[in-house]
Amino acid sequence: MKREIKFRGKREDNGEWVCSGNIIHFNEGNEFYIPVQNSKCICTHDENENIIEIKASQGRFYKVIPETVGQYTGLIDRNGTKIFEGDILKYHVQSDVLINTGVVNWDSKNARWALQLNTMNPCFYLHKPETVEVIGNIYDNHELLEREETILNAYTERDGER
Repeated sequence: MKREIKFRGKREDNGEWVCSGNIIHFNEGNEFYIPVQNSKCICTHDENENIIEIKASQGRFYKVIPETVGQYTGLIDRNGTKIFEGDILKYHVQSDVLINTGVVNWDSKNARWALQLNTMNPCFYLHKPETVEVIGNIYDNHELLEREETILNAYTERDGER
């Protein structure tokens, strides 16, 4: 099975998203660079083989904010949008029945992508991407999760009164 490998991150200089099939990290993983397609670089290493300098010999490399780096899951939502780590998704049981909203994370214990939900159910494995819809990401649209938490609390309080 062949899967497309991509990474994305927000540029440090202007906050725009960049996406590529490669990512370079150095300075003990504290700095990340995403190259533009077909870019080539020359890397200088220290005595421990850690990259200490990157120079573009062809193309461009963008320094990205480390916390925003996310990998493409290899999945596409019901609208044809690529799903990345850190995306906020709506989860539908049927075509128009919304169940919940959550964040895409890597579940290292079970070695698969999961949707971390805001309910009693801690996660949902992304084995049916046609049931989810990308509505934002945790870096640009965190308010989507806060709004969902407020709605969930209102339903919980209402149901608790019965």
